[in-house]
Amino acid sequence: MTHALRRRYQRTTNNENLRQERKERYFNGRHEYEGKIQEAKLKSWKTFCTMNDGVNPWNTVYKIAAGKIRTTTRLTTIEKKDGTYTTDTSTIVHTFNHFVLDDSEDSDNELYRKIRKEIQKPPTRLTINLLRKKKWLI
Repeated sequence: MTHALRRRYQRTTNNENLRQERKERYFNGRHEYEGKIQEAKLKSWKTFCTMNDGVNPWNTVYKIAAGKIRTTTRLTTIEKKDGTYTTDTSTIVHTFNHFVLDDSEDSDNELYRKIRKEIQKPPTRLTINLLRKKKWLI
């Protein structure tokens, strides 16, 4: 609206009385428009300050943009080899059995037999100090 009033005021060049009248209408319209802008800004600011019980609404936007919001993983059913599906609790058991290998001495090779033998020995003072230096032992 103010653009139209301004344009009429500026394009009136041949009639000084009409130009003065349009100038006053333009300035009054502009003053009214700026007042409405200030009212809208104040209303928006008050709404912003009272929204979400004082919680900053930009926190969520920032977290999404920064990739800091993580969704929780939901366990779903898994199809077993026999064609049946797991339930909530059996999904955990099935996943565990699939990814965690059996620790059987029968399937050990020479290296693992040697490691098992070393583990059975009581630790020496040197071993304990070395582990503490590496911060592997408290």
